[in-house]
Amino acid sequence: MNSSPTIRPVANISLLLTALLLSLTPLGTCGEQHSVAPPALAAESGPQSIMLELNPNENLNRRKPPLVYQIKPTRSVEDVLTIRNFSPDQDYNIRVYAVDSLQGGDGTIAFQLASRPRNNIGQWVRFDRETVTVKAGATTFVPYSISIPENTAPGTFQGGLVAEIGTDLTDSQVRIVPRLIEPVIISVPGRKSLRYSLDDFSMHERDGEPCFHFFFSNNSNVLLFGQALLSIEGTMLAEPYQMAANDLTVLQGQTLEKGLHFTNPPLWGGYRATLELEVYEFNAATGQMVLLDTLTRQLEFSIVPWPCIISFLLLIIILIVAEHYRRRYLRARLSETFTHRVSKGETLLSIADTYRLNWKTVAKLNKLKKPYTISPGDTLNLPFPKEKAPVTTTKENSPVKRNRTPSKHSH
Repeated sequence: MNSSPTIRPVANISLLLTALLLSLTPLGTCGEQHSVAPPALAAESGPQSIMLELNPNENLNRRKPPLVYQIKPTRSVEDVLTIRNFSPDQDYNIRVYAVDSLQGGDGTIAFQLASRPRNNIGQWVRFDRETVTVKAGATTFVPYSISIPENTAPGTFQGGLVAEIGTDLTDSQVRIVPRLIEPVIISVPGRKSLRYSLDDFSMHERDGEPCFHFFFSNNSNVLLFGQALLSIEGTMLAEPYQMAANDLTVLQGQTLEKGLHFTNPPLWGGYRATLELEVYEFNAATGQMVLLDTLTRQLEFSIVPWPCIISFLLLIIILIVAEHYRRRYLRARLSETFTHRVSKGETLLSIADTYRLNWKTVAKLNKLKKPYTISPGDTLNLPFPKEKAPVTTTKENSPVKRNRTPSKHSH
């Protein structure tokens, strides 16, 4: 991981938006909404009159992605929000206000709704006008100020400037309002407290495949950013399998839970997973990401093909049961047999024909192998035939009675 994370919100640009970019924010939800763009509108940061301790140069051209301010307590900054309407024939009534950020899922940042309590940026930013009308094809400038209260603790705070279209669609359950959000980062100088941790790196199965989880806790008074790289190596992998999670953002006092899914894993084997998390801080004075630390965690795990093992065990059980019943059947057949002493000139086939038996059954019952040779005087076990065959009794060939006496045939 060589490149530092980027701050994904885009600032200091004019966005030419069409009606295709319209997104809707249902205000009846809990407030975890992302930036939403109104149709045929653009918003950008306007000319900056004052930028305290951020850029000593009078050049007001901001080259950093977000709006970034560094302001001491009791000090203020004034700026202008420019709203342009690129629609040729549609006027828009716009409501402008500021909101705080909240921790979104998967390492992203969301923005509070206007109805939610405002604790920092939502309170510090004040617009000269709360509503403006932007005529078709016109540009409107809305001045605003940022004032930091006297007892504000040092730290880095993130929020957003919101341009919300006043014309909305309503029904009985949901109020739908499109809005465009311009992210803002405010750094309050002072003593930094950097406390963070990488906790509970673990693995569990999800949909039959390994899924890795970790918790990145930020107990600092500044925003923290991260890039995670998970490498897996082991028995059936010719080279390490890698998964990355980039551009993670964690607000102060928040904990990020992140999951990485190991898709198409090997069938079996022992493996080692190594997680590397690069922790960055955004320096408001330079506009650069500063690498603070690289946290590493490892765990070993095994992939056991339980479905295959269970199927194999079931097959073994079926074979054992089948062998048990086969032997039981043979014992039953043996208990219903009589003996036949082989006379001169008799063969296995002729004896089987005499008693109307299958010669293969006779051979199997007496464990005879190819070429199935029998000699005069040998004794064969024969099962009782299902039907009696008319035979003539002789002294030399009289079967020994077991359960019942079959017909005898003279040879």
